[in-house]
Amino acid sequence: AWSSWSSSFFYTLGINVKCVVNARVAVQLNQFLGKSDMKPYLLFFAAVYSIALVLLITVLIFGLKLGGITLLPALIAAAFISAGHFVKKEQRLPSSDEKIQLVWGSSDVTIIIGSFFVFFLVLMNPNAEEILKAADKAGLALAAVIMLCLIAIHGAVFHIAYNWYANRYYHKKFL
Repeated sequence: AWSSWSSSFFYTLGINVKCVVNARVAVQLNQFLGKSDMKPYLLFFAAVYSIALVLLITVLIFGLKLGGITLLPALIAAAFISAGHFVKKEQRLPSSDEKIQLVWGSSDVTIIIGSFFVFFLVLMNPNAEEILKAADKAGLALAAVIMLCLIAIHGAVFHIAYNWYANRYYHKKFL
């Protein structure tokens, strides 16, 4: 019993260290947002994405017992809603500099919010200790490759949202 308790304590301690790292990333993101004119749109995206994740996690994962890949539609929907919100509020397409800020700022927001939701899902899983052991055994290199793939997927989704969808929304709404 002591061994089981101590090992889960140290795994939880490891997760808390990761949360501190995520908190430091959140502070850096807040500093980035403080300098950005895109702050209201990134905060709007954060709200839409958080609400979508809560609804999808509740319905699809806990209710229908589907996997985490079902969260990709939440990312796409939140990106399109945010791009439409920008076009509707500004009544124009985002400039090249604004697109860069929106695409990478939204990617940062997504990764931070997603990290907290994954943390929550792992802790809610009855096999949390085994999941954490497997993640620990996988190593840093695999985690880095997975993170690079996630960043690429997020960048692609937001690039499509703030280029193609924003252009489509603008022409449909204002022309």
